[in-house]
Amino acid sequence: MLDNDQTEDNDKSLQLMAELAADLLDSTNELIALLHAHKEQTWADNFSRFRDQLLDASSKKDLRKSLVFLKSFYGGMGSWNDVYLVALGEAEAMRSRLSGSITMKSERLLSLLSSMPDDSKQSIWQSLKRWLSG
Repeated sequence: MLDNDQTEDNDKSLQLMAELAADLLDSTNELIALLHAHKEQTWADNFSRFRDQLLDASSKKDLRKSLVFLKSFYGGMGSWNDVYLVALGEAEAMRSRLSGSITMKSERLLSLLSSMPDDSKQSIWQSLKRWLSG
């Protein structure tokens, strides 16, 4: 059983995770819209699948799985690291900014998720949704 300080720390972590998840979803939705606007359908579909997995996560395991799925976009030939928007200029700068934001937030979220106890009675995503809707 968790003592009062641990419960308070977990609540703070859940609130931070909820904020990061909300920001991550916002950035992902912006990136999807940008990719659609520049006819990068394959990557728009990939990020849409990530977003859907993130939204559908009902457990700590599901949430971790969605974040690991995102990490699979990076590294190797033809990966997200190799994508540049043909328009370059402002559109490419926006793609780069959103991509960096998504990477940073997902890494931070994964780190926080790893620090959460496994014995929570309420699923992690149910807890996050409580903070998101509050």
